[in-house]
Amino acid sequence: MKPMNKPDPKLVKLGEDRPWLFGVDGARGDTTVNEKKFQNVAFVTRKEYNWSRGPEVQRSRGPEVQRSRGPSTPGWCVMRCVQREAGAPRLASTPSTGSPSKAEAGSAGEACFRRRLLALLLAVPGLFTAAPGLVVAPTALLLGALGLFAAAPAQAQVWSATLTVDQDDTYFGCSTGITSQNDCSSSTVLTEDEFTYGGTSYTIDTLNWSPLTNRLFLNINANSLSGQATRTALGSLTLTVDVAALAVSDATASGFSIYWSYDPGTAGDWTDGRTVLLSLTALAAPTALTVTPSNAQLDLSWTAPSGSPTGYDVHYTSASKTGGSAVTDGAAASGSDPATAWVAVTRSGTTASQTISSLSNGTTYRVRVRAKTSSDIGTWVFGTGTPAQPPDAPTNLVVTPSDAFLVLTWIAPSSTVTGYDVHYTSAASDSVANSATASGSDPAAAWVAVTRSGTFALEEVINLTNNKAYRVRVRAKNHNVNSAWVFGTGTPLVAVSWAATQTISEGLLTSQSVLFTGLPAGASGSLTYAAGSNNPASLADDLQTYSTALAASNGGLEITLPLPVDDALNEEHETFTITINPGTGYLLGAPATRTVTITDNDPPAAPTGLSLAPGDQKLTASWSKPVGPVAGYQLRYKETAAADQAATTANDPSTGWVTSTPSGTNTSAEITGLTNGTAYHVQVRATDGQAETGNGYGSWSASQTGTPVSVPDAPTSLNVAPGNARLSLSWTAPAGTLTGYDVQYTSALAASVGNNAAASGSDPATAWVAVTRSGTTASQTISSLVNGTTYRVRVRARNSSGNGAWVFETGRPVAPTVSPITPTPTITPTPTTPTTTTTPRPRDLRPSFGSASVPAQSYTEGTAIPPLELPEATGGDGRLFYALSPVLPEGLTLNRSVRRLSGTPTTPQAARQYTWTATDADGDAARITFTVTVAPDLRPSFDNVSVPDQSYTEGTAITPFVLPEATGGNNPLTYALSPSLPNGLTLNQVTRRLSGSAISPQDTTLYTWTATDADGDEATLTFT
Repeated sequence: MKPMNKPDPKLVKLGEDRPWLFGVDGARGDTTVNEKKFQNVAFVTRKEYNWSRGPEVQRSRGPEVQRSRGPSTPGWCVMRCVQREAGAPRLASTPSTGSPSKAEAGSAGEACFRRRLLALLLAVPGLFTAAPGLVVAPTALLLGALGLFAAAPAQAQVWSATLTVDQDDTYFGCSTGITSQNDCSSSTVLTEDEFTYGGTSYTIDTLNWSPLTNRLFLNINANSLSGQATRTALGSLTLTVDVAALAVSDATASGFSIYWSYDPGTAGDWTDGRTVLLSLTALAAPTALTVTPSNAQLDLSWTAPSGSPTGYDVHYTSASKTGGSAVTDGAAASGSDPATAWVAVTRSGTTASQTISSLSNGTTYRVRVRAKTSSDIGTWVFGTGTPAQPPDAPTNLVVTPSDAFLVLTWIAPSSTVTGYDVHYTSAASDSVANSATASGSDPAAAWVAVTRSGTFALEEVINLTNNKAYRVRVRAKNHNVNSAWVFGTGTPLVAVSWAATQTISEGLLTSQSVLFTGLPAGASGSLTYAAGSNNPASLADDLQTYSTALAASNGGLEITLPLPVDDALNEEHETFTITINPGTGYLLGAPATRTVTITDNDPPAAPTGLSLAPGDQKLTASWSKPVGPVAGYQLRYKETAAADQAATTANDPSTGWVTSTPSGTNTSAEITGLTNGTAYHVQVRATDGQAETGNGYGSWSASQTGTPVSVPDAPTSLNVAPGNARLSLSWTAPAGTLTGYDVQYTSALAASVGNNAAASGSDPATAWVAVTRSGTTASQTISSLVNGTTYRVRVRARNSSGNGAWVFETGRPVAPTVSPITPTPTITPTPTTPTTTTTPRPRDLRPSFGSASVPAQSYTEGTAIPPLELPEATGGDGRLFYALSPVLPEGLTLNRSVRRLSGTPTTPQAARQYTWTATDADGDAARITFTVTVAPDLRPSFDNVSVPDQSYTEGTAITPFVLPEATGGNNPLTYALSPSLPNGLTLNQVTRRLSGSAISPQDTTLYTWTATDADGDEATLTFT
């Protein structure tokens, strides 16, 4: 572009209040420095300007160069846009350096210049008239040419330049103070010689390399800083020379310079004219920041940046970046509430990890980390995380093997679960630990993660190798928080395709078979038949001949099932199993065992022992269960005079049999709604509940006859005769057969103890008290009453149908009254000698047992005692009342009316003295004492004796042996052996000797040898 010494006046009318000119290559210089008022504007290229530096620069060789330079220096190109245009951005501190560098200032100045240039050019008429067919907008071309959208420098880079090496006698590089080298301030030598860092401006005065000492010298002018001060101020920076990184902190300070030992190495020695890439970089941001949530905390880790950070700042907040209470990424940390601000974590050291604790589960937090040194702070790196409560581990992990895969199932924990991790490996735990991280796809070398999603508690691990053991592990996840692992193992197997069960019928006349598929061709082995869970010990009684060979010529196999024996017994549906025993060269998966069920075709036999107990308008039937399975019973009944047919009128037993089906399997049932005094026939039959042909209800039992009866009427003519501390009751019995009477008494008023209240206890003042009695005698004496107290008494009759109605009466015991006897004088006819006769007072009679006594009584727990009749006293005044104290042992009772002690003691008791007392009407008493002892129940025992398992051969006589004898217990002891012995063997119950010769084979059977004592206690031994 040619000079324009006479610009168009239009160009001057752009609102500029101060004249300005353009400097070299378009850089603009502000001409107001010397208060000159330039009126002309010129565009000058570097070539036309003939750039040269003025002589004012004083140079001297060496690092002590004193240098001054400023805008007034001739040849200086001021690259600043002094007056900021409206709307133009201000220069701001960079994140890495804190203030704009010269390069940044220059860049902003040139941008300012280009915007003004653009305004001038656009104002020139016709300057940008588009040529026909031009498809690129001229304005866009201009913007691109002017570089208005140049990229900003990297934040961590403080300075960069390209050096064109100049060689003198000793040094290679550039220097402002060495006249024999090119000047570093020349952009053709060093493309940039200034930078700003930490608020201080620095200028590169010397940068050269000596091949003699392999030293790289750097002289920086910054307000006459010494080399030591320079190294301290820039100690966190790194100088990169081509590919070599030199830490400023490692440099040697000398005078105003710092230097390094430097060998260009593979980059090659510096030569004249060679270009060298140079840069100074500040502390960079950490990289690879990861945030791992856990319970109420976040675990942070990162990769340290290049350089030598002396620490890190770690901040966190739960506040949003936007909205009314926003906390921006660049906001300062303050306080301790993460909901309102960034909170700084207190930490020290250079460990590239940090745990932030005491957080709220479910809340999302932003975190930021930056590196720092004593003189520098890096840029932030950001991340997020949400702490969460870790879920509980899954339970009941089940690993089911199949053909080349494993099926895993488990029970989900009750806590919140968002997914599961499922891993597997075939490596042993000593090479791949349980806690090792999953990686890759080779289960032989590491845990392999199954790709899955969702929360379904099932997973198939596929593409596995059969017959190889695998370890598996499963854990629950709540977002990114994991539970503990739960482990399992499994070995995939070749699958067998056949049904696990099959049913055949007893009495089947045609053969049945089962087909196996999935067996490898050429597989061989054997089949084992065994009794199932519902089968007797021997299959010989249930199955005909069967095959045991297995051979698969084409990968499949069909075998014929043995036919079941047809018997006439009611049995459970019996089962047997067929198990494949594989040969060599292959394995089988489940099910390797097939269960075959033989369905029974026989109904139950008729029940036995049917008996009938009459009641009021009912009969209670009882019977014994027949052999075999029974699912229920059915009864039928009719009047004895009715026809032997089904009732022609529903539920009318006078017209024939009426059927009743009670629920359950109880062996008793009531038939109700009958007529008292009418005789009925009753029968019962059983069902096995099996629906197959031949099953169901069996035959009716033998018929039994019963006649319902009503409860008796109330006794009549109840009479209460009072006596001394007793009441004597008598009454007239009602009609019919009776089983006894209930006699009860109370002194309580009817308002507190009603006539129909139940009897309880022994205190007649608070309840009805039942008199202990037996038999059907129509009289009863109630003793031990309080004279002068009124008692209510009640009596009712009983029969097989129940209790009759009460009859009530009252009475009051009274003490006997003895009248004094007054002598009556008798005058005889003889006048001379009168005689007086006196009647004597009655003598007080006392009861006595005479010479009677009761021997000491010794009983056994659980054994009924022989009834003991206690002695009767004689003498005394009036009726005698008997009492026995203290309380008898549990299970024993005393009938005082007949003085009989009976029952079965249920609790042991040491020897205890009892007193048998007879008291007459006026309180005189006679007593006898004796002791009662109840010994603990003695149980039989075989002690430590055992019977070895027996093994015999069919047709060969066994060696006789005697089964063990039990000791202890209550004699006599009886012995029994069950189940039945094999045919041909016998047991002598007296000598306990087993002998004979087995005439039929028998599978292993468990036998029980039982000793039973007199009161039913048992001792057992088992053997096979």
